[in-house]
Amino acid sequence: MGLPIVCLDARHAQTALSLQVNKTDKNDAEGLAQIVRMGWYREVGVKSLASHTARAMLGVRAQLVGMRTNAMNQIRGILKTFGVVLGKGKGSGRAFEQQVQQIAQRGGVLGDTLRALLAVRRSLGEQILLLDRRVSTFSKDNAACRHLMTAPGVGVLTAIAVVTAVDDPARFRRSRSVGAYFGLTPKRYQSGEKDVIGRISLCGDPLVRS
Repeated sequence: MGLPIVCLDARHAQTALSLQVNKTDKNDAEGLAQIVRMGWYREVGVKSLASHTARAMLGVRAQLVGMRTNAMNQIRGILKTFGVVLGKGKGSGRAFEQQVQQIAQRGGVLGDTLRALLAVRRSLGEQILLLDRRVSTFSKDNAACRHLMTAPGVGVLTAIAVVTAVDDPARFRRSRSVGAYFGLTPKRYQSGEKDVIGRISLCGDPLVRS
């Protein structure tokens, strides 16, 4: 219909709506209308479809890595119960899998349990590798990612996380606003003679901060 679509900051809107005594759908709708009428709202930028797609890929990859770590910890915990402690030198690669397979060959319920966990771990590793290839391709095709990776310590995952979170740099009037957008600036509480500088706000995108 040619009307602009404006997304409101959820925390900002929630604070305004919390002043209402009775929370109903009708009151919420009226409250949002009043917020827009008064202009007392903060607009949230809507990311592009390409950025949403890349961020979904990073989020799923992080979940799979966590699931693989949980599977490995489960294996270590089970073996520790039976007096087998895998040293740190075994790591999480082929040496780790070989030692667990040797124990699983003894058979029984324990062997079946370990083989099931190894199969899950192996499958997760294959899917992570597949996503890693997609991540690498994305970073190579993106000029901003390639530019960020020239900075020491910035790899593929960090570059993509930052680029897709910022999406459109023009929406930031000052470069210092980016740090606050990612929750990397300290919180401040000032009242009268009291002026407290706290820890970073942790607002914004946790994927970029990690």
